[in-house]
Amino acid sequence: GKPDWYPADPQNFTFYNDETAARVMDIANLFTEEEKQQMEQRLAQIRAEIGRDIVVYTDTTSYGLGHEACAEDFYDYNGYGIGEEREGCVLFICMDPNDRGFWTACTGPETIALHTEEYANQLDDALYNYLVDGQYAEGVRDWIENFYTLYTKGMPFPPEWYDANKTERTHDAAAPRIDDTIGLFTNDEVQKLTEQAKKISDKYGLDVVIHTAAGPAGISPDSYPQLYYEQKGYGFGDDYDGILLTIFRDFSGGERTRMYASGKGLDRLSDANRKRLMGFAEDDAASGKFYKSASGWLSNVEHMQKTGRVPHAMIYWIMTVLLGSGLGSIFGGISLGGAKAKMRVPKPQPNADRYLIPGSLQVGAVRDYLINTNTSKRYVPPAPKSSGRTGGNSGGSTFHGSHSGHSGTTHSGSGRKF
Repeated sequence: GKPDWYPADPQNFTFYNDETAARVMDIANLFTEEEKQQMEQRLAQIRAEIGRDIVVYTDTTSYGLGHEACAEDFYDYNGYGIGEEREGCVLFICMDPNDRGFWTACTGPETIALHTEEYANQLDDALYNYLVDGQYAEGVRDWIENFYTLYTKGMPFPPEWYDANKTERTHDAAAPRIDDTIGLFTNDEVQKLTEQAKKISDKYGLDVVIHTAAGPAGISPDSYPQLYYEQKGYGFGDDYDGILLTIFRDFSGGERTRMYASGKGLDRLSDANRKRLMGFAEDDAASGKFYKSASGWLSNVEHMQKTGRVPHAMIYWIMTVLLGSGLGSIFGGISLGGAKAKMRVPKPQPNADRYLIPGSLQVGAVRDYLINTNTSKRYVPPAPKSSGRTGGNSGGSTFHGSHSGHSGTTHSGSGRKF
């Protein structure tokens, strides 16, 4: 049969808003009284702060309605929602042993627009890990905060530096120019990269930056480097002159590397130079050679600033070496043949070193950089804990876009079994 809260005549139901209704309806008894009270207080704070209704409902059955319809009907028929559009969402957890799962139902155009399929999967991933381990209160509290973050920042798991409301540009001379937030490099490698970047910066007046991240965290991967560069205060002068490389460690939708340039950083960044810079950096990053990718990119940026172009791929260097050695062999052979023909042995000149200007002769090691490119990409949302079980990976949820529920209200939502 239908639940007690279900209206006798759904067709003639009149929507209402009940400010006093409990926002945590725990029929399945998953929470202690203290836990429920803490959740109620937090949800009241969120309603007062942002004018959005977040509701939690648990039960031992979905009453034959299914998880999706049960969640939507519970929200619609119990006085939830803010304003005429009844903005808000409800998390329904069904503990039926034969149909255990959860569903998030969203209501109102703003909530529906924010709860995209990508963000829905990220939210569900994090919640799933708690629920499969039976940590219901911890999981729901975390879900509440993640949905609040979605409301306030536009994404559930934004990077620490991200501020959706920040519009004013700044210059932060103290910000690290090699910002290895996920530890791709050793301390020694960070120091070497920092010195390499500073050398380019000092010589050419560009802010040269490398940033590492697990993934784009729900931000468009092409927009990520620019947002990071602008919000962290990079760039010299009024035009924020500089160039940035971002390396994503875990990303499955394209290249691991992205680049952004501003002001003078764009002067020599032709399409050909951009493709070579990114192509060379990507090849090593895709192979897990992150330090080589970063150091090679810096070397190529320096070469571009010095000569106006980025060197060709390794075949260019191979051909250069082969041609150089070939010509050397030819001329060397001619000279040797001439010497043999004359049967002369060159005699050393006494005190020949007096003709050398002190400091004019320097011998150093010659280094080259292997640079080329390929593609890889994988995003793993930052779930607070991992259960080690399969089936909860990103993309494991069922997602339904805007549709009309039993009450005629437009909803969207997502969920999965656990």
